[in-house]
Amino acid sequence: MIKKEMILGIRSVVYNFKFALLFFTVNFLLAAILSIGVWADLNSNLSHSILSVKLASASDFSWYLQFRHLFATELDNLTYSLIVSIILYVMLQTFFTAGITAVFKEPKKNHIIDFFYGGVKYWTRFLKISLVAFILVALAFILNDALGWLISWAFSSSDNALWDFVFRSLRYVILISLLITITLFADYAKVSGAVDEESSLLATIKNAAHFLHDNFLITITTFMIIALFGLIGAVVYNIIGNYITKSPWEYIIITFTLQQMLIIFRFGIKMLFVAVEVSLYKDLIADVVKVKTEEQPIITGET
Repeated sequence: MIKKEMILGIRSVVYNFKFALLFFTVNFLLAAILSIGVWADLNSNLSHSILSVKLASASDFSWYLQFRHLFATELDNLTYSLIVSIILYVMLQTFFTAGITAVFKEPKKNHIIDFFYGGVKYWTRFLKISLVAFILVALAFILNDALGWLISWAFSSSDNALWDFVFRSLRYVILISLLITITLFADYAKVSGAVDEESSLLATIKNAAHFLHDNFLITITTFMIIALFGLIGAVVYNIIGNYITKSPWEYIIITFTLQQMLIIFRFGIKMLFVAVEVSLYKDLIADVVKVKTEEQPIITGET
């Protein structure tokens, strides 16, 4: 079943890859708008300076300190722009997830208008689930810090470095497991709310919890397989990136292109998560139709 769902999910992503390109375009435009201010400051500082040639191939910490001093006000204001951009990006990610979930829920309705309709319809529900997930993630990190403090206190008067290492490693294993579980729970809560057309947050959480309890092994397995795909893509990008020099400037264009390809690949992985989760959820909650058969006696006779 896992193989079947993965194949169907990949086909769905390839067939609807236009939505990944759409979201990439929006993301690229927002990044360009955010970077205009910094670009203007750099252009003002370096456009008539021979130092720009040197900075194209190597960093200069003295120039950086001078640049920070000259444009301190503009760079301080950039912090607020980053905060607003992060909030806006989270909202857009939620809208993208809502729209693509609606498309994968009804595969025949995969037009741009269907995507935006689904995004508007499920955006509020998904945003509430994301807020709950954010709170749970914050609690997981608080628990992780508390465990770290407890381990430090327990081994403060001990020289047993081995057990200290074991418990600290276990602490991070617990944190990663909690983060994966929370992400899995949030994903299926969104899928459950869309497929079941459930608007109540509590009912959606309850349905997702029951579903994961009954099908945890298959859901976590598919989740980890897709996550492995994403990890492989990132590793390949880093390996290739290490062999590409940053000078002359033509190689910067190659590096930039690879970065954009990685971003598009990540959007594709996000779509694959949603496609497989929607398909898996619909298959596992579907009612099993039992066909009743009756044996009919065979009547033979001579005519």
